Amino acid sequence: MGRFANLAANLNGSDPVKALEAVRDQTGPKTFKQAEVNKHELDMYNEPGVLDFVIKSLNGGGSCRSPAAETCFRMSRNDTVKTNMSTNGPLLKAMAKAMTDQPGTPATNNIALCLQNVSFPSHTRANMMKCENYVLVEALCSVVGGPCNADHKNPRNTSMAVLSNMGITPECKKGLFEWQSGKLLKTLLSVIEYGDEDPNNVLAIEKALTVCKNMANHPETKLPMYNFPRLIPALLKVINQESPKSKTHKEVALQVFQNIANNDKTPLMLLGYDGFVKAIVNVVSSDASDDALTARTNAWLILQNISFIKECREPLFRVQGCFDAINGVLDNKEDKVKKNALPVLLNISLATNIRKEMFDHST
Repeated sequence: MGRFANLAANLNGSDPVKALEAVRDQTGPKTFKQAEVNKHELDMYNEPGVLDFVIKSLNGGGSCRSPAAETCFRMSRNDTVKTNMSTNGPLLKAMAKAMTDQPGTPATNNIALCLQNVSFPSHTRANMMKCENYVLVEALCSVVGGPCNADHKNPRNTSMAVLSNMGITPECKKGLFEWQSGKLLKTLLSVIEYGDEDPNNVLAIEKALTVCKNMANHPETKLPMYNFPRLIPALLKVINQESPKSKTHKEVALQVFQNIANNDKTPLMLLGYDGFVKAIVNVVSSDASDDALTARTNAWLILQNISFIKECREPLFRVQGCFDAINGVLDNKEDKVKKNALPVLLNISLATNIRKEMFDHST
């Protein structure tokens, strides 16, 4: 019997909600120092009977589900518990069921916060993704695809944070993209396409784009993502938006393109995509202010990836405004993206047949 045996025994008593709340309150009392809190979280996770009751409460719903979800969140702050939770199939399956049953509730947000904690260590992510035939991914995707309103705002955003953490791991990038023939990406695109007029969707767009960015950072997803219906138009719409509610949207959308363009085949395809280069040139040519620095840097990195490909160098030189943008940066002594523009110029100059034209260029 553990030191919390008396609390565990009360779970099967006449007032299980109160007993579960008592368990929850022992996982992180404010009066304890952090080291003591961490020990309490691990001890409570290992206490015989506690975890079984938490799983039962998550599966059964009712008034016990909310304190059970919060208990999971609090316990998940312990590093050992994170690892143990990531391989506990019955617990993860119960969390997934609770999220799917009640997507727009504080209980679902606490479960998502728990999963976010569990997904912080890199070694937990593949286990979480593959658990019980991707049951967690299904639940997270269901929450992300839920209504855009105040009740669903936090659960949607936190669920995408979990998916973003998973997508950092190479094995998960491809797995998330290929899951159910792109179901996750379709769901993320619905979030992006909904737009930022609704304040409940502003942060959600950023998080959806971040998941896309992570999935695109894998050698076997770049070309399929380029060919994925709706993705390129949705990204271009974000980049071309004149008055976005968040400048981060454009910055991350450009990172998605940057990852897609880091490939042998996609740069030439992007170069020929109607409106793509114009959109990128518009970004790099924008005001050289600190506010636009990240977006302009990301745009130049896209052009770098394109200019690495031999077949792209001359067409890139001939794109209206591209060479002027390079010269504009070089002429501005204070422009901080000069170091990103110079490699593009260098790569273009490797096309020997256009060197004289470059030398004679009006700018």
